[in-house]
Amino acid sequence: MKRVKLALLALQLLCLTAFAQVSITTPDFYPPANSSLRPPTPWAVESRFVDMQVRNQVASVSVTETLLNTCGRVVEAEYYLPIPADASVDQLTLTVNGREMSGEILSANDARRYYEDIVRRRRDPALLEYAGLGCIRVSAFPLEPNKPATLTFHYNMLCPREGDIVELQFPLATARHSSAPVKEVRVTAEIEGQAELMNIYSPTVEIKTTYRGDKNALVTFTSRDFYPSADFVVYYREDNTELGASFLTYFPERGKDGYYMMLVSPARNASTQAPLAKDILLVLDRSGSMAGEKIAQARDAARFVINNLNSEDRFDIITYNDAVESTFGTLTSATLANRDMALSDVSRVESGGGTNIHDALETAMDILSQSNRQASLDNATSRPTYVFFMTDGLPTVGITDEQRIIDDTRRANDLQARLFCFGVGYDVNVRLLDNLSNDQNGKSAYVKPDEDIEVKVSSLYSKIKNPVMSGLQVDLVDFRLRDRQPSDIGDLFEGDQIVQVGRISNEVSGIMQTDLVITGLYQGREQTFAYPVEVNGSNHRSSYKFIEKLWAQRRVAFLLNEVRLKGNIEELVDEITELATRYGIVTPYTSYLADENQRLSDVGSIRRDVARKSTALHEETAGAAPQEESAAMQNMIMAKQPGFKVDASGELHVRGGRDTEAHYLVREESIRMIGNEIFYRRGDYWILSSLAHLDMEKDAGQLTHIKRFSDDYFELLTNSSAEENALLSGQREGEKFVVTLCGQNYIIE
Repeated sequence: MKRVKLALLALQLLCLTAFAQVSITTPDFYPPANSSLRPPTPWAVESRFVDMQVRNQVASVSVTETLLNTCGRVVEAEYYLPIPADASVDQLTLTVNGREMSGEILSANDARRYYEDIVRRRRDPALLEYAGLGCIRVSAFPLEPNKPATLTFHYNMLCPREGDIVELQFPLATARHSSAPVKEVRVTAEIEGQAELMNIYSPTVEIKTTYRGDKNALVTFTSRDFYPSADFVVYYREDNTELGASFLTYFPERGKDGYYMMLVSPARNASTQAPLAKDILLVLDRSGSMAGEKIAQARDAARFVINNLNSEDRFDIITYNDAVESTFGTLTSATLANRDMALSDVSRVESGGGTNIHDALETAMDILSQSNRQASLDNATSRPTYVFFMTDGLPTVGITDEQRIIDDTRRANDLQARLFCFGVGYDVNVRLLDNLSNDQNGKSAYVKPDEDIEVKVSSLYSKIKNPVMSGLQVDLVDFRLRDRQPSDIGDLFEGDQIVQVGRISNEVSGIMQTDLVITGLYQGREQTFAYPVEVNGSNHRSSYKFIEKLWAQRRVAFLLNEVRLKGNIEELVDEITELATRYGIVTPYTSYLADENQRLSDVGSIRRDVARKSTALHEETAGAAPQEESAAMQNMIMAKQPGFKVDASGELHVRGGRDTEAHYLVREESIRMIGNEIFYRRGDYWILSSLAHLDMEKDAGQLTHIKRFSDDYFELLTNSSAEENALLSGQREGEKFVVTLCGQNYIIE
């Protein structure tokens, strides 16, 4: 089905500096947004509100945009609104000082002539990405200074479907051409399905989803001072199964392996069923360094978990310093009497002594093993098992060797319990705790000196309180899935969504119907779910390119985490370097991408730089920085959106890095994102990331030179795809763009 693409162009693209009192004229040269050469724009976008109603795959879209004339004089504005060719615009109203004005709808062919003429005359390529679309043209006069003009319009469109996945889109990214951020943006989409809505997901923005029954959901995105780098895109599925699974594929090159994304969510009615019974073991540090507020908070954290156990759960409490003690010595049913006994025991916990991490974990694993053996004798069903381990220091008593603790815990954990480590304060060995949780398929979290332990523990426990399915294993019939991120899916909880990306073998040239098979413990017994899915080996749709980028981002984070935990391994460094360069994944350890003086073709130098920084990453084990690094890596490994955000100042916010928000800032002067692609600046050249290996001097013969805005330039645009033209829409005056168009490498200058 032909993909419906909608584009809305902000007024700043077409309304230029007012040189006369009653009109806006067009200078020959008009620099783009954020350029120091650009004359002050006469407009500011105050707000953009979008309301979408989706019924039976048809979206009814209403837009209200408030604009403000800031140039200090009366102006006449000509406003162009690119729209999809098959959108049905049934209402268009421009309100200025209470006066309504009508607009003219142009066909795609007529609009293209307008767009190309504007590009030729104004030497501004920003419209290139909209060529081939229709548009609405509105003229408005007079627009008075500092008085808002409100544009409202409405249209209907058909949302494209691929397999069982429906795509809903609105083009927020058009506002990136604005010279200032939009003060307020709100997009709401009310989706009503014929079956239960499942796997609602956005690869571009962070959405909030509120379910209003099984078949109705409200999806919301809000932001202030917004400088968008991507459109509002949402995917969803309609299904009546107990467990919903969606499978998307993207194959960037014909005949080669591609990328997949799998989404798994439980049905909403899963919350009305009894959750899986689970085993919980709390291991609580009561050493001397926990004295005062820390031990009080740890007691509160234990109380929260005990009070929120389900009636069918089993549990025990272990406390340790230089010695190890257990409340029950075995996993015990979470009856009211047993919970009261545990609460009484916890209230008496006092701090003192050393920190015997090795024996505390060994005791925990022994209790789990013994309890499991007894359960097997009683013919009890297996259940998900979780260990919450808390400590505020380094191992000081008993076996203190880091690797010995890791190895012995791995051997003792024959039940494959998931280990969640909580480090309290800055004196913990981050590498040790991260290795422990990583080896045992859990997570680690760190509590700063001014934070509350109870908040961190209760937050995690609330997420895993009600397991729906555990031990998930996934296979795709007739296809090989590899390099999965995350490699271990783990368990599925009530209200949760699993997002896994990876590589997929290309076994077909067209579309093939197959089955996605998910097995695991569901409702107390091993069950298998099979979902018919469609694998399209010819799917090169640019809208699905995010799958490849998200995989690369998660893969780099995974590799960096392996280096951080296990040391500098040459193959890992090589893969980090190659993936980061190809996909523009900037972290503190791949910051060479943002260094204009670093020749990207000098692979040896880059590898040495990454290896040096990675070594430092492994050797630093305690303090605030390693803890922030741990959080950043985990966030990148589990990220649901690829890439980075661009703020109003032109800074790129890259997921992963050393600061409290787990972001790394790079100025736009050295790296730029245009559409789905990354460009690096090297001297006067902006180089597409896939061509970063080229040396502009040695490899000059591999590049064809085209003069910007020449006849050859416009002929090239005519033959290029909309996605390729979009790359040139971000080119600025005086820049040389190194790009691939129609399979040929060019320098556009």
